[in-house]
Amino acid sequence: DLPTTCVNVDDYDLVEGSPVGGTYSGVGVNLNKFNPNTGGIGTHEVTYTYTDGNSCVNSAKKNLVVHALPNVDLGSTQEVCFYLDVELTVPENGATYVWDTEPVQTTQSIKTNVPGVYNVMVTDVNNCSTTGSTTLTDGGMVDVSLGDDLYVCEGVPAEFAVPLFSDITWSNGAKSTSVTISGTDTI
Repeated sequence: DLPTTCVNVDDYDLVEGSPVGGTYSGVGVNLNKFNPNTGGIGTHEVTYTYTDGNSCVNSAKKNLVVHALPNVDLGSTQEVCFYLDVELTVPENGATYVWDTEPVQTTQSIKTNVPGVYNVMVTDVNNCSTTGSTTLTDGGMVDVSLGDDLYVCEGVPAEFAVPLFSDITWSNGAKSTSVTISGTDTI
């Protein structure tokens, strides 16, 4: 078979035929060059035809495989809020991933709460590579209200909870979905 390629590769010379001097034909073939984008994804039969000095003609057929690019759809623009991470995940499994983060991350998913443009280069098992991109915009701070001031008796703890969020940082430094205070603590 002829070498496999990826759909985003530039056209290239077909040189595998022997004896040298014949012509290639098939879907995606023009002037002995193969264009993967024109040929399209899938298996293509390419014919090599050679005519010798006695006008005898012979041909051989081989398959050429064009692979699709990895799926790098990171989705549309999202808002990201301070303290609330967004997870960006490449849908393509079993590939290598290089995110343009600082430091560079090489996992299928990353979490961040920083607005900006995020790019990832993905190379699949067929050695086909492409880049995906998405934008995270600033969604501002999340405004959470615990209601009116609450007065508690000394020695009697009071618990406050915000179960709708998975990661809360309270003004006293506690990190959880709830906090217990007593006395004159303020949160």
